[in-house]
Amino acid sequence: MIHQRLWDQELNKKLYQIKPFLIPNPNPPSSTRRQQVIWTRMKIGHTNITHIHLMRREPRPNCELCNNAPISTAHLLLECPNLTEQRKIFPNLTLRDILSIKNFNYLITFLKITNLYNRI
Repeated sequence: MIHQRLWDQELNKKLYQIKPFLIPNPNPPSSTRRQQVIWTRMKIGHTNITHIHLMRREPRPNCELCNNAPISTAHLLLECPNLTEQRKIFPNLTLRDILSIKNFNYLITFLKITNLYNRI
């Protein structure tokens, strides 16, 4: 209970937006270890495509697909205009919905059809 109260004070944190309640987060059934890693990276917003610039000591790049905004998991899943067609598998979903266990298979499919899967 005390941990939840402390967590509730983190309203502006990226992870709080995805996981507002401190409950166990089971792995999706029939998922591979690689898929679980990708899902976790997407939920915390720390992927190779979005954070490789830190290891290279470079400035944060814009999205290589549209060049309109800084690259982020939220941008790729919700905003990038060049992924609008592929994004139709998540009609009107929030970031939290897209990254939920019930939409896990849609997320993996989206990442594969956009050729992002191996870059996460």
